[in-house]
Amino acid sequence: MRSSRGLGNPATREFKADRPFVFFLRDLRTGSILFLGRLTDPGTSPREEK
Repeated sequence: MRSSRGLGNPATREFKADRPFVFFLRDLRTGSILFLGRLTDPGTSPREEK
């Protein structure tokens, strides 16, 4: 029998990117990093530039 976890109905959380940070997506089964990224200048968003 296989089991899987879905997103279900997660609570909404606010994420405030007000300083540089690094983020990654990791496979829970293997622990492998699937994607790595970094935000260096969170000062303006594309929506604010219009």
